[in-house]
Amino acid sequence: MSRTLVLIAIGALSVSMPQAQVPGGPVELSIGGSLQAVVFEEETIHLMSIPMRVGVFLSPPLSLELEGILTGLDEELAEETTWGYVVTGSLAYHIPISGQVRPFVLAGYGFSDSWPLAGVLASGDFEDTTLGVLNLGAGVKAMVGERAALRVEYRMQKFSGTYELPDFVGGGDTDIDFTIHSTMFGVSLFL
Repeated sequence: MSRTLVLIAIGALSVSMPQAQVPGGPVELSIGGSLQAVVFEEETIHLMSIPMRVGVFLSPPLSLELEGILTGLDEELAEETTWGYVVTGSLAYHIPISGQVRPFVLAGYGFSDSWPLAGVLASGDFEDTTLGVLNLGAGVKAMVGERAALRVEYRMQKFSGTYELPDFVGGGDTDIDFTIHSTMFGVSLFL
């Protein structure tokens, strides 16, 4: 019942906002980046995220986006960078205003093999691990011509699930409930 009401509300918003135009074309390709420095017990840990996104406009203000994010952690102790991934599907609503600025909000869900935790990128490399990821965000696109935009957004990702600890730390399962807040910058092309 509630799912049906949400779909009806989204449909009504789509029809009632014809002034929100699809910029340049119905498909949006986007790539960006985010660099974070996390301080933990007087040690600075650097994380780098690279979001890659394909979006399809379902109607002028609404798009469906598939996103893959690679997150790398510069691990000085291991003398190499560890990588993990997050894959999400999101629904984005572009707020209809005039001009070259296009604010948007998005919500979605996906999965990941890793999460940043206390100085390491705890990864599914130890065991087969898949965590759920709630993906919420808001941002703005500044159009640069007809087919390109600069993009800046705030992102909150909540990781949850069960993780099997490796034997060298005692083994067993532990529950994961971890949230990351990020600011991402990127560029979009509309085809």
